[in-house]
Amino acid sequence: MPIFFIDYRKIMLAHAILWLLGVEHGDISEANLRFCTKTSWPKLCDWDLSHFTGEPRPAGFSNTGTLIFMANDLLTDKGMKGAVTRVYRHDAESLYWVLIWILARFRDGKLLQARPPEFEMWKQQSWELIVTRRTGAIQQLEDDIARRAEIFSGIDEPLQIHSWFLGRPFDMASEKIHRINADISFFKATQCFMPEKEAELQESLKHYNSLDFIEEVFKEGLFNGSQEREKVFALLRDKSSFDAAIKGCPAPRSCHNLN
Repeated sequence: MPIFFIDYRKIMLAHAILWLLGVEHGDISEANLRFCTKTSWPKLCDWDLSHFTGEPRPAGFSNTGTLIFMANDLLTDKGMKGAVTRVYRHDAESLYWVLIWILARFRDGKLLQARPPEFEMWKQQSWELIVTRRTGAIQQLEDDIARRAEIFSGIDEPLQIHSWFLGRPFDMASEKIHRINADISFFKATQCFMPEKEAELQESLKHYNSLDFIEEVFKEGLFNGSQEREKVFALLRDKSSFDAAIKGCPAPRSCHNLN
């Protein structure tokens, strides 16, 4: 496997561990991801917008970040007003957008002179149009397999596919959250909303807004057979492994109970 993909998986693992430790980065972008070739350690840079889990958030905190890589759910009227709480899923979705952005615009570590307009247009849009442009480009390239292959030429086909479809869990989560919230609004409007039903729907929302979603991300094909998948699954299921990670990291103790 090319070293870039190995490095990127390490960055995604490091990012997940930080969230488990209660350290939320909040500004995932192309410029903020680094990898040290001497130590083989991934680096997340620029912590100006970071946040410790459980601390009060400033007003409008959820709408901070690099717009072209922000999660779709944050690029909404509610999100831009700070009414959508940023969770792990949003940061991880940004890692997906950065990944395909790099794959489309760089080869062998160098910026291409002729860059795909389907991606270049992201930079020229207001936040209101970014989701539309990004979604439109993704849908177009899912239908036009030949064009997608042209853009990602030089990249092993299985890696192309696994990288491209790393966005699946985020799309499915957004759709399900929208459906659940629509059900809640409908039942309340029709005054046939039982407390038990509300509790059931609210419980189903928790999975998508909690650190349990880490498992959904690392189930994807990009992590097939990887140590990163094994490590993150161990952290999620084995308290002793989680304690070892906390002990080896200078971040504050996590407020999340994984038992």
